[in-house]
Amino acid sequence: MEQLTSQRPTTWEQVLTDWRSREANRWGWEKIWRERGFASWDAWRATYFESLHLMERSWAEYRVADPEVFIPKMWAVAYSGWKRYYPPGAVKARLADIAGHPELPANGKVMSLLKTFPNPTTIIGIRCRDELALFEGMHRAATIALAARRGEMVVVELRLVLTEFRSDEAGLFEKVITQQE
Repeated sequence: MEQLTSQRPTTWEQVLTDWRSREANRWGWEKIWRERGFASWDAWRATYFESLHLMERSWAEYRVADPEVFIPKMWAVAYSGWKRYYPPGAVKARLADIAGHPELPANGKVMSLLKTFPNPTTIIGIRCRDELALFEGMHRAATIALAARRGEMVVVELRLVLTEFRSDEAGLFEKVITQQE
């Protein structure tokens, strides 16, 4: 991963705190978690990370040298709202696949980010062997991948906080990017 420069070790508590500050009170997420019956953003997001034991893993922060090259190669975690941008029949997709979907430019959050991208920005990822999956930051990553596809650049400084799945967790990694048993 020559495009990653190690910055510092970090903790799940810090990763979660930073994620909360980026998302909890923005873009109408509160409406979504309340509609789904959750009492808080934390309770809603815990459903995404507890089964992966992210709170028990080691974490490190990296600087991404060329986001427009790096991001399109990452696997997207198979969140239901993003599957509509997958190639027909695909059970998993890289950000480049999502950026190539003809309906992505209709995504209001992505289009808004093309105009005013948060800089610097941090995303959350999972590595297993030589593969990387984006766990958090789908709108920002899709925006970067779309801009790259168009020959544009939206990011000056991108940080990636990353945890690693062991080789014997390859099946869990595959489940994360396909959401299949």
